Amino acid sequence: MLQQYSNVSWDNYVTYRRSDGMLVAPPFEWEYNRDDVPHHAAWPLRIRTSVSRAGLSEILYQQCRRLNIPVTFGVTVVDFEESASQGSGTAIATDGRRFTADIVIAADGLGTKSHKVVTGEVIRANPTGFAICRNFYRLDPEKHAALREKLAELSRPDCRCSSGEGFHCISVLSNDSAFVGITIPDDGTARESWAESITNEEFIKLLPIAGNCDPLVLETIRNIPENSTTKWQLCWRDPQPKWTSPEGRIIQLGDSAHAFIPSSMSGATTALEDGQSLAECLRLAGKEHAHLATKVHELMRREMHQKDGFEGIAKNKLDSGSMTLGKWTWTHNAEKYAVENFAKARQCLETGSEFEHTNIPKGFKWEDWSMKHELEKDEKGLSTADLKLNGDWGIY
Repeated sequence: MLQQYSNVSWDNYVTYRRSDGMLVAPPFEWEYNRDDVPHHAAWPLRIRTSVSRAGLSEILYQQCRRLNIPVTFGVTVVDFEESASQGSGTAIATDGRRFTADIVIAADGLGTKSHKVVTGEVIRANPTGFAICRNFYRLDPEKHAALREKLAELSRPDCRCSSGEGFHCISVLSNDSAFVGITIPDDGTARESWAESITNEEFIKLLPIAGNCDPLVLETIRNIPENSTTKWQLCWRDPQPKWTSPEGRIIQLGDSAHAFIPSSMSGATTALEDGQSLAECLRLAGKEHAHLATKVHELMRREMHQKDGFEGIAKNKLDSGSMTLGKWTWTHNAEKYAVENFAKARQCLETGSEFEHTNIPKGFKWEDWSMKHELEKDEKGLSTADLKLNGDWGIY
Protein backbone atom coordinates (compact mmCIF):
# COMPACT_ATOMS: atom_id res chain seq x y z
CA MET A 1 0.00 0.00 0.00
CA LEU A 2 2.86 2.36 0.79
CA GLN A 3 4.36 1.87 -2.66
CA GLN A 4 0.95 2.42 -4.26
CA TYR A 5 0.51 5.55 -2.16
CA SER A 6 3.78 6.96 -3.50
CA ASN A 7 2.42 6.58 -7.02
CA VAL A 8 -0.68 8.71 -6.33
CA SER A 9 0.88 11.42 -4.15
CA TRP A 10 3.40 14.23 -4.54
CA ASP A 11 5.98 15.82 -2.25
CA ASN A 12 5.65 19.49 -3.09
CA TYR A 13 6.95 22.68 -1.57
CA VAL A 14 5.01 25.96 -1.32
CA THR A 15 5.53 29.19 -3.21
CA TYR A 16 3.70 32.48 -2.74
CA ARG A 17 3.31 34.36 -5.98
CA ARG A 18 1.73 37.39 -7.56
CA SER A 19 -1.22 36.66 -9.81
CA ASP A 20 1.12 36.82 -12.81
CA GLY A 21 3.28 34.02 -11.39
CA MET A 22 6.19 36.10 -10.08
CA LEU A 23 7.62 34.87 -6.77
CA VAL A 24 7.13 37.14 -3.76
CA ALA A 25 9.09 34.93 -1.34
CA PRO A 26 11.49 31.97 -1.58
CA PRO A 27 9.94 28.48 -1.78
CA PHE A 28 9.45 26.79 1.59
CA GLU A 29 8.54 23.40 3.04
CA TRP A 30 5.19 22.60 4.60
CA GLU A 31 5.62 23.05 8.33
CA TYR A 32 5.40 19.34 9.25
CA ASN A 33 8.22 18.42 6.83
CA ARG A 34 10.69 20.91 8.28
CA ASP A 35 13.77 19.57 10.06
CA ASP A 36 13.46 21.86 13.09
CA VAL A 37 9.94 20.90 14.27
CA PRO A 38 8.59 18.01 16.40
CA HIS A 39 8.00 14.69 14.66
CA HIS A 40 4.63 14.38 12.95
CA ALA A 41 2.33 11.40 13.54
CA ALA A 42 3.59 9.46 10.49
CA TRP A 43 7.30 9.89 11.26
CA PRO A 44 9.76 8.51 10.11
CA LEU A 45 7.78 8.52 6.86
CA ARG A 46 7.77 11.81 5.00
CA ILE A 47 4.39 13.43 4.47
CA ARG A 48 3.54 13.71 0.79
CA THR A 49 1.40 16.81 0.73
CA SER A 50 -0.77 16.28 -2.35
CA VAL A 51 -2.81 13.13 -2.91
CA SER A 52 -5.09 12.03 -5.75
CA ARG A 53 -8.52 11.31 -4.27
CA ALA A 54 -9.30 8.77 -6.96
CA GLY A 55 -5.92 7.14 -6.49
CA LEU A 56 -6.31 6.88 -2.72
CA SER A 57 -9.84 5.49 -3.10
CA GLU A 58 -8.50 2.82 -5.46
CA ILE A 59 -5.80 1.84 -2.93
CA LEU A 60 -8.37 1.44 -0.16
CA TYR A 61 -10.71 -0.50 -2.45
CA GLN A 62 -7.97 -2.92 -3.46
CA GLN A 63 -7.06 -3.44 0.21
CA CYS A 64 -10.70 -4.31 0.92
CA ARG A 65 -10.54 -6.90 -1.85
CA ARG A 66 -7.36 -8.40 -0.40
CA LEU A 67 -9.07 -8.69 2.99
CA ASN A 68 -12.22 -10.16 1.39
CA ILE A 69 -14.35 -7.21 2.54
CA PRO A 70 -17.34 -7.02 0.16
CA VAL A 71 -18.00 -3.70 -1.59
CA THR A 72 -21.36 -3.10 -3.31
CA PHE A 73 -21.51 -0.45 -6.03
CA GLY A 74 -24.50 1.35 -7.55
CA VAL A 75 -26.41 1.71 -4.28
CA THR A 76 -28.13 4.94 -3.19
CA VAL A 77 -29.04 4.96 0.50
CA VAL A 78 -32.14 7.04 1.25
CA ASP A 79 -32.99 6.12 4.83
CA PHE A 80 -31.55 4.79 8.08
CA GLU A 81 -33.09 3.13 11.10
CA GLU A 82 -31.96 1.33 14.25
CA SER A 83 -33.41 -1.27 16.60
CA ALA A 84 -32.56 -1.42 20.29
CA SER A 85 -34.22 -4.82 20.72
CA GLN A 86 -32.31 -6.38 17.83
CA GLY A 87 -29.13 -4.45 18.53
CA SER A 88 -28.69 -3.33 14.95
CA GLY A 89 -28.64 -0.43 12.52
CA THR A 90 -29.97 -0.51 8.96
CA ALA A 91 -29.26 1.46 5.78
CA ILE A 92 -32.12 1.35 3.27
CA ALA A 93 -31.53 1.74 -0.49
CA THR A 94 -33.77 3.22 -3.18
CA ASP A 95 -34.59 -0.28 -4.47
CA GLY A 96 -35.71 -1.42 -1.01
CA ARG A 97 -32.61 -3.41 -0.14
CA ARG A 98 -31.75 -3.31 3.55
CA PHE A 99 -28.17 -3.45 4.80
CA THR A 100 -28.26 -4.41 8.48
CA ALA A 101 -25.30 -4.70 10.87
CA ASP A 102 -24.28 -4.14 14.49
CA ILE A 103 -23.21 -0.63 13.48
CA VAL A 104 -23.95 1.43 10.36
CA ILE A 105 -21.39 4.12 9.52
CA ALA A 106 -22.94 6.97 7.54
CA ALA A 107 -19.87 8.27 5.73
CA ASP A 108 -21.91 9.49 2.77
CA GLY A 109 -21.07 13.18 2.80
CA LEU A 110 -23.08 16.39 2.98
CA GLY A 111 -26.16 14.84 1.37
CA THR A 112 -26.48 12.05 3.93
CA LYS A 113 -29.99 10.95 4.90
CA SER A 114 -28.78 9.87 8.34
CA HIS A 115 -29.69 13.24 9.90
CA LYS A 116 -33.25 11.97 10.29
CA VAL A 117 -32.23 9.41 12.91
CA VAL A 118 -29.17 11.21 14.32
CA THR A 119 -30.09 14.89 14.75
CA GLY A 120 -33.76 14.82 13.74
CA GLU A 121 -33.24 17.57 11.18
CA VAL A 122 -31.01 18.51 8.26
CA ILE A 123 -28.30 21.03 9.11
CA ARG A 124 -29.12 24.00 6.88
CA ALA A 125 -26.48 25.27 4.46
CA ASN A 126 -25.71 29.00 4.42
CA PRO A 127 -24.08 30.17 1.15
CA THR A 128 -20.86 32.10 1.68
CA GLY A 129 -21.19 34.04 -1.56
CA PHE A 130 -18.17 32.23 -2.98
CA ALA A 131 -17.62 29.23 -5.22
CA ILE A 132 -14.56 27.16 -5.99
CA CYS A 133 -13.62 25.87 -9.44
CA ARG A 134 -11.22 22.94 -9.19
CA ASN A 135 -9.75 20.17 -11.27
CA PHE A 136 -7.09 17.48 -11.00
CA TYR A 137 -5.85 15.54 -13.99
CA ARG A 138 -2.96 13.36 -15.10
CA LEU A 139 -0.88 14.64 -18.00
CA ASP A 140 -1.08 12.55 -21.16
CA PRO A 141 2.37 12.12 -22.77
CA GLU A 142 0.95 12.87 -26.22
CA LYS A 143 -1.98 15.23 -25.65
CA HIS A 144 -0.13 17.36 -23.10
CA ALA A 145 3.40 17.11 -24.51
CA ALA A 146 3.98 20.88 -24.61
CA LEU A 147 2.71 21.40 -21.05
CA ARG A 148 4.73 18.42 -19.78
CA GLU A 149 7.84 19.97 -21.29
CA LYS A 150 7.24 23.21 -19.39
CA LEU A 151 6.46 21.44 -16.12
CA ALA A 152 9.56 19.26 -16.48
CA GLU A 153 11.57 22.40 -15.73
CA LEU A 154 10.25 22.39 -12.15
CA SER A 155 12.82 21.06 -9.66
CA ARG A 156 10.00 19.40 -7.71
CA PRO A 157 6.18 19.62 -7.49
CA ASP A 158 5.15 23.20 -6.73
CA CYS A 159 2.12 24.33 -4.70
CA ARG A 160 1.56 27.85 -6.01
CA CYS A 161 -0.53 30.23 -3.91
CA SER A 162 -1.78 33.66 -4.93
CA SER A 163 -4.63 35.92 -3.90
CA GLY A 164 -6.21 39.25 -4.67
CA GLU A 165 -9.45 41.17 -4.37
CA GLY A 166 -12.26 38.61 -4.40
CA PHE A 167 -10.22 35.52 -5.24
CA HIS A 168 -7.51 33.14 -4.18
CA CYS A 169 -5.82 30.44 -6.20
CA ILE A 170 -3.96 27.28 -5.24
CA SER A 171 -2.40 25.11 -7.92
CA VAL A 172 -0.18 22.05 -7.55
CA LEU A 173 1.95 21.43 -10.62
CA SER A 174 4.26 18.48 -11.28
CA ASN A 175 5.76 16.78 -14.33
CA ASP A 176 2.96 14.19 -14.54
CA SER A 177 -0.16 15.83 -13.06
CA ALA A 178 -1.83 19.13 -12.29
CA PHE A 179 -4.37 20.54 -9.85
CA VAL A 180 -5.96 23.98 -10.01
CA GLY A 181 -8.42 25.41 -7.50
CA ILE A 182 -9.65 29.00 -7.70
CA THR A 183 -12.10 30.56 -5.25
CA ILE A 184 -14.20 33.38 -6.70
CA PRO A 185 -17.48 35.20 -5.95
CA ASP A 186 -20.49 32.98 -6.69
CA ASP A 187 -22.48 34.26 -9.67
CA GLY A 188 -25.51 32.25 -8.57
CA THR A 189 -24.87 29.21 -10.76
CA ALA A 190 -22.72 27.10 -8.41
CA ARG A 191 -24.17 24.11 -6.55
CA GLU A 192 -22.93 21.65 -3.93
CA SER A 193 -22.67 18.93 -6.54
CA TRP A 194 -19.89 17.01 -8.25
CA ALA A 195 -22.10 16.98 -11.35
CA GLU A 196 -21.82 20.75 -11.82
CA SER A 197 -19.04 21.11 -14.39
CA ILE A 198 -17.84 23.97 -16.61
CA THR A 199 -15.82 24.15 -19.82
CA ASN A 200 -12.23 25.35 -19.94
CA GLU A 201 -13.30 28.54 -21.70
CA GLU A 202 -15.88 29.22 -18.99
CA PHE A 203 -13.21 28.56 -16.37
CA ILE A 204 -10.87 31.12 -17.93
CA LYS A 205 -13.64 33.72 -18.22
CA LEU A 206 -14.31 33.39 -14.49
CA LEU A 207 -10.76 34.35 -13.60
CA PRO A 208 -10.62 37.87 -12.13
CA ILE A 209 -7.07 38.12 -13.41
CA ALA A 210 -7.37 36.30 -16.75
CA GLY A 211 -5.44 39.05 -18.53
CA ASN A 212 -2.60 38.94 -16.02
CA CYS A 213 -2.62 35.33 -14.90
CA ASP A 214 0.32 33.05 -14.14
CA PRO A 215 1.09 31.70 -17.67
CA LEU A 216 1.76 28.20 -16.35
CA VAL A 217 -1.56 28.10 -14.47
CA LEU A 218 -3.41 29.47 -17.49
CA GLU A 219 -1.82 26.83 -19.74
CA THR A 220 -2.75 24.17 -17.19
CA ILE A 221 -6.41 25.24 -17.34
CA ARG A 222 -6.40 25.24 -21.16
CA ASN A 223 -5.22 21.61 -21.12
CA ILE A 224 -7.85 20.32 -18.69
CA PRO A 225 -9.96 17.48 -20.18
CA GLU A 226 -13.14 19.27 -21.28
CA ASN A 227 -16.17 19.52 -18.97
CA SER A 228 -14.34 17.96 -16.03
CA THR A 229 -13.89 21.06 -13.84
CA THR A 230 -16.22 21.18 -10.86
CA LYS A 231 -17.81 24.48 -9.85
CA TRP A 232 -18.72 24.00 -6.20
CA GLN A 233 -20.77 26.35 -4.05
CA LEU A 234 -19.08 27.05 -0.71
CA CYS A 235 -21.47 27.00 2.24
CA TRP A 236 -21.23 27.35 6.01
CA ARG A 237 -23.01 24.96 8.34
CA ASP A 238 -23.58 25.02 12.06
CA PRO A 239 -21.70 22.36 14.01
CA GLN A 240 -23.90 19.35 14.65
CA PRO A 241 -24.93 18.71 18.26
CA LYS A 242 -24.18 15.00 17.89
CA TRP A 243 -23.01 12.37 15.40
CA THR A 244 -24.61 9.22 16.82
CA SER A 245 -28.19 7.96 16.86
CA PRO A 246 -29.95 7.57 20.23
CA GLU A 247 -29.04 3.88 20.53
CA GLY A 248 -25.57 4.37 19.08
CA ARG A 249 -26.18 1.98 16.19
CA ILE A 250 -25.72 4.63 13.50
CA ILE A 251 -22.79 7.01 13.48
CA GLN A 252 -21.88 9.78 11.07
CA LEU A 253 -18.28 10.07 9.91
CA GLY A 254 -16.41 12.60 7.78
CA ASP A 255 -18.35 15.35 6.00
CA SER A 256 -21.70 13.93 7.10
CA ALA A 257 -20.66 14.71 10.70
CA HIS A 258 -18.58 17.85 10.49
CA ALA A 259 -19.61 21.42 9.67
CA PHE A 260 -16.28 22.39 8.21
CA ILE A 261 -15.42 25.89 7.16
CA PRO A 262 -15.02 25.73 3.36
CA SER A 263 -11.42 25.53 2.11
CA SER A 264 -10.09 24.64 5.57
CA MET A 265 -7.96 21.90 3.95
CA SER A 266 -8.96 19.54 6.76
CA GLY A 267 -11.94 17.55 5.49
CA ALA A 268 -10.22 14.45 4.11
CA THR A 269 -7.66 14.34 6.92
CA THR A 270 -10.34 14.51 9.57
CA ALA A 271 -12.44 11.82 7.90
CA LEU A 272 -9.42 9.49 7.84
CA GLU A 273 -8.70 10.23 11.50
CA ASP A 274 -12.35 9.52 12.30
CA GLY A 275 -11.97 6.12 10.68
CA GLN A 276 -8.86 5.31 12.71
CA SER A 277 -10.45 6.41 15.97
CA LEU A 278 -13.74 4.62 15.41
CA ALA A 279 -12.01 1.38 14.40
CA GLU A 280 -9.99 1.34 17.62
CA CYS A 281 -13.06 2.13 19.73
CA LEU A 282 -14.99 -0.74 18.14
CA ARG A 283 -12.05 -3.11 18.69
CA LEU A 284 -11.67 -2.14 22.34
CA ALA A 285 -15.40 -2.24 23.10
CA GLY A 286 -16.05 -5.56 21.37
CA LYS A 287 -19.14 -6.69 19.46
CA GLU A 288 -21.39 -6.69 22.53
CA HIS A 289 -20.72 -3.03 23.27
CA ALA A 290 -20.30 -1.73 19.72
CA HIS A 291 -23.10 0.81 20.24
CA LEU A 292 -21.18 2.24 23.19
CA ALA A 293 -17.98 2.45 21.15
CA THR A 294 -19.59 4.91 18.73
CA LYS A 295 -20.49 7.27 21.55
CA VAL A 296 -17.03 7.01 23.12
CA HIS A 297 -15.52 7.87 19.74
CA GLU A 298 -17.79 10.90 19.47
CA LEU A 299 -16.88 12.08 22.96
CA MET A 300 -13.16 11.88 22.23
CA ARG A 301 -13.33 13.59 18.84
CA ARG A 302 -15.99 16.30 19.03
CA GLU A 303 -14.04 19.19 20.55
CA MET A 304 -11.35 18.86 17.88
CA HIS A 305 -13.75 20.30 15.32
CA GLN A 306 -14.25 24.03 15.56
CA LYS A 307 -14.24 27.13 13.39
CA ASP A 308 -10.68 26.79 12.11
CA GLY A 309 -9.79 29.64 9.80
CA PHE A 310 -13.14 31.45 10.23
CA GLU A 311 -11.69 34.94 10.27
CA GLY A 312 -9.09 34.39 7.56
CA ILE A 313 -11.48 32.81 5.09
CA ALA A 314 -14.20 35.36 5.81
CA LYS A 315 -11.69 38.03 4.77
CA ASN A 316 -10.75 35.89 1.75
CA LYS A 317 -7.01 36.14 2.27
CA LEU A 318 -4.10 33.78 1.87
CA ASP A 319 -1.02 34.43 3.97
CA SER A 320 1.50 32.48 5.98
CA GLY A 321 -0.65 32.77 9.10
CA SER A 322 -3.83 31.41 7.55
CA MET A 323 -1.89 28.54 5.94
CA THR A 324 -0.22 27.46 9.19
CA LEU A 325 -1.85 24.45 10.84
CA GLY A 326 0.07 24.16 14.12
CA LYS A 327 1.87 21.16 15.60
CA TRP A 328 -1.21 20.05 17.53
CA THR A 329 -2.77 18.90 14.24
CA TRP A 330 0.08 16.99 12.62
CA THR A 331 1.57 15.48 15.80
CA HIS A 332 -1.82 14.03 16.73
CA ASN A 333 -2.13 10.27 16.22
CA ALA A 334 -5.86 9.50 16.23
CA GLU A 335 -5.36 5.75 16.56
CA LYS A 336 -2.95 6.05 19.48
CA TYR A 337 -5.15 8.66 21.17
CA ALA A 338 -8.17 6.35 20.99
CA VAL A 339 -6.22 3.46 22.53
CA GLU A 340 -4.80 5.58 25.35
CA ASN A 341 -8.05 7.38 26.22
CA PHE A 342 -10.79 4.86 25.49
CA ALA A 343 -11.17 3.52 29.05
CA LYS A 344 -11.20 7.00 30.57
CA ALA A 345 -13.68 8.34 28.01
CA ARG A 346 -15.93 5.32 28.47
CA GLN A 347 -15.94 5.81 32.24
CA CYS A 348 -16.83 9.49 31.83
CA LEU A 349 -19.65 8.56 29.47
CA GLU A 350 -21.06 5.98 31.89
CA THR A 351 -20.73 8.14 35.02
CA GLY A 352 -21.57 11.50 33.46
CA SER A 353 -18.27 13.01 34.58
CA GLU A 354 -16.33 15.47 32.43
CA PHE A 355 -13.78 14.16 29.94
CA GLU A 356 -10.59 16.20 29.65
CA HIS A 357 -9.59 16.55 26.00
CA THR A 358 -5.91 16.57 25.12
CA ASN A 359 -6.30 16.43 21.31
CA ILE A 360 -6.76 20.20 21.05
CA PRO A 361 -4.20 23.04 21.23
CA LYS A 362 -2.68 23.33 24.70
CA GLY A 363 -4.51 26.08 26.58
CA PHE A 364 -7.43 26.13 24.12
CA LYS A 365 -10.77 27.14 25.64
CA TRP A 366 -13.73 25.49 23.91
CA GLU A 367 -16.60 27.80 22.99
CA ASP A 368 -19.73 26.64 21.18
CA TRP A 369 -20.83 28.69 18.19
CA SER A 370 -23.44 28.96 15.45
CA MET A 371 -23.56 30.65 12.05
CA LYS A 372 -26.54 32.76 13.14
CA HIS A 373 -24.53 34.19 16.01
CA GLU A 374 -21.47 34.81 13.82
CA LEU A 375 -23.54 36.55 11.12
CA GLU A 376 -25.25 38.73 13.73
CA LYS A 377 -21.82 39.78 14.99
CA ASP A 378 -20.70 40.53 11.45
CA GLU A 379 -23.77 42.71 10.79
CA LYS A 380 -22.93 44.70 13.93
CA GLY A 381 -19.34 45.14 12.82
CA LEU A 382 -18.01 42.95 15.60
CA SER A 383 -14.85 41.07 14.67
CA THR A 384 -14.53 37.35 15.31
CA ALA A 385 -11.45 36.81 17.45
CA ASP A 386 -8.55 35.12 15.69
CA LEU A 387 -8.91 31.47 16.61
CA LYS A 388 -5.16 31.02 16.63
CA LEU A 389 -4.84 33.33 19.63
CA ASN A 390 -6.77 30.70 21.63
CA GLY A 391 -4.21 28.17 22.86
CA ASP A 392 -0.89 27.07 21.37
CA TRP A 393 -1.02 26.96 17.56
CA GLY A 394 2.76 27.11 17.19
CA ILE A 395 4.87 24.66 15.20
CA TYR A 396 7.71 24.15 17.72
